[in-house]
Amino acid sequence: MTLTELNVKKEALQSMLRTLNAIETSCAQCDHFMQGKCMKFNAQIPAEFVAKGCEDWEWNGIPF
Repeated sequence: MTLTELNVKKEALQSMLRTLNAIETSCAQCDHFMQGKCMKFNAQIPAEFVAKGCEDWEWNGIPF
């Protein structure tokens, strides 16, 4: 690997990391969350929990 190749790979990884770090992991972006309710657990979600999210968070990657 040359220095140029190394730098290209590092920039590509840094770009991907910036993209991943920009993904919000709150309930509002979760595939299970609809109209203020968690469809996976069939429960209303308290507002203070929505911002935090949970371990069952899932996201399909489509931003709309």
